[in-house]
Amino acid sequence: MAETPDFHAVLAVFKARRARLDQLIAGIEAEISGQGDAPAAVDLESTANGVPPALVAIHPDTFFGLSIIEAAKKFLKMARRAQHAAAIAAALEQGGLKRPADNVLSGVLVRAAKGREVTKVGKGMWGLSEWYPKPPKEPAEEQRKSPRRGKTSAAKAGRKRSAPAKKAAPKEPKAAQKSAARPSDVAVEVMRAAGRPLHATEITKLVNERGVVAARLPIESFLNRQTKAGKMRKVAASTFALAS
Repeated sequence: MAETPDFHAVLAVFKARRARLDQLIAGIEAEISGQGDAPAAVDLESTANGVPPALVAIHPDTFFGLSIIEAAKKFLKMARRAQHAAAIAAALEQGGLKRPADNVLSGVLVRAAKGREVTKVGKGMWGLSEWYPKPPKEPAEEQRKSPRRGKTSAAKAGRKRSAPAKKAAPKEPKAAQKSAARPSDVAVEVMRAAGRPLHATEITKLVNERGVVAARLPIESFLNRQTKAGKMRKVAASTFALAS
């Protein structure tokens, strides 16, 4: 629930402000008669905080040609203290700019705060960031972060140590390695080396042991063709020998 403002205190501030302005207006009108435009006295007080008013002379062209944020920063430098957003808007209007809407000025100041140009120091109060240097980090915070980094490094090291080494794939035996030779040529070599009749199953087995992938049916078909050509003899069922 929002707190109810002290209307008596606020009213007292406004009355004091009005009396002060009446005195200034009367004095300035008496002094500058015939001397052209005189600087306006802008009240930099925030009625919410009850701080006594401080006055800065703002000319009609003080902020001419400046952006909103540049004019606001210049005004803060002139004031030398944090100011309420309403006071900034009034000063910009007095200094030659179109008075920015509250939401526009607030957006500009928030963006400038992200760039460390201005700093919000209270409800609606803004000052130059150079007046409020960023405090150094507390040592305790650094100490809390250090063990975490140490644990992370240790965990990574542990994972590296526990990772099993990759085993090299075993080499295939020479007999199992593939050969580029044709199964039919190897079959003839096998029969020549045996020097005796061999069954088609045995011939196929010996061909595979020499690293040539072969099946019995193609081998036996080849041997039957060789028999018809007179290069082999069929001495029994599926049993073949080289022709003499």
